[in-house]
Amino acid sequence: MPKPPANLATLAAGTDTGVALLPPAKSDAAYVAQYTRARILAARAGHAVAVATLADASAALGENVRLADDGRTILAAVPGRAVLRDGKVSVEPTLEFRSDLGAAFGPIDFPGDVTVGRDLLDNAKLSCDGALTVGGAIEAATVRAGGALVVDGGILGKHRGVVAAATVRAHFIDRVTVTAAGDVACHREIAASTVIASGKIDIPNGTIIGGRLVANAGVFCGSLGNAAGVRTVVEVGVDEAFRTALPACLAAVDAQQARARRMEQSVAPLLALGKTLSEAQKERATQLIYEASEATEQAARAATDLQERQARAAEAARAEVHVADVLYPGVVILLPGYQVEIATPFQGPLIVCLRGGTGGLPEVCVVEPGGGGLQVLSAQSRPEDPPSTTSARRAA
Repeated sequence: MPKPPANLATLAAGTDTGVALLPPAKSDAAYVAQYTRARILAARAGHAVAVATLADASAALGENVRLADDGRTILAAVPGRAVLRDGKVSVEPTLEFRSDLGAAFGPIDFPGDVTVGRDLLDNAKLSCDGALTVGGAIEAATVRAGGALVVDGGILGKHRGVVAAATVRAHFIDRVTVTAAGDVACHREIAASTVIASGKIDIPNGTIIGGRLVANAGVFCGSLGNAAGVRTVVEVGVDEAFRTALPACLAAVDAQQARARRMEQSVAPLLALGKTLSEAQKERATQLIYEASEATEQAARAATDLQERQARAAEAARAEVHVADVLYPGVVILLPGYQVEIATPFQGPLIVCLRGGTGGLPEVCVVEPGGGGLQVLSAQSRPEDPPSTTSARRAA
């Protein structure tokens, strides 16, 4: 843990309380910028947030902080915002904005939860490691939440907004790109948006019109498309985030495996010398063998991680589209191995899914919930196994 600067220790000694907050470390450039701009002192758990020169520095401890071993540096016990009130230092795990938050406030980067009382305005930039709650709407903003995102209003991206979170819940989603590591839940409408979910997209009483939706665990909606035949693309049974990230991950595994092979080739001539090796050569050979073994193990761990992630995605996959009201023409549905464009309206409730067909080959069908009527749709075949998925199985 770095020691507090001497001038701040002097400052603490000269204050009425004998306590002074420490600015963020220079290595946290985003935290430094927002502290300078907005006096938001963000800190990760374990970071120094204040220094005290009191005879008993524990008297300056508020909530979510602790003393370091030196007896005067105060550390954050949880991620959050450090504050000094009435001579006591505390770390608040939630950063709260009671009104609108716009671009004029500058980019926000916070290690805990964030609450915005009203709207996130156009061009605002907000990133947090915890949950994000917005009391109004999110406009054309750039938003990232490591935890759940809950929007009491809607997300109105104006074709510029980008939102990413662990899970997303909003009243409506309009002209925006939304990515979730889990589920996306919406009450009223998803329109002209790109929505990617590693879980499901759930809008059971609402409508989906236009745009592109990809959900590993299926799509559940009231109506899909509209009477005007607006093109709406829905893909289910695939984890888009995994599919997109995998090529770079595979390249890293290949590079690590190639590095291990190069090291093994480098040590082979030394080992061939046997007992004639000098002490320096023995030391070099031992080092190369160790590095080659480490590189091989790292590559194997990375390949195993990819296979495990693929297995989790496959286990969660549900290649089904559930429509409670109407499935309209103009909707394109992609399932593993097949693509179908809806040509005539279907009245729900219904499920579009794969069922065993002639010769054991699956067919795209419209079925009634509970195993009722079934209608086979005319579908086009497409690659059943995305290249990235095949490569994941090959990596180890």
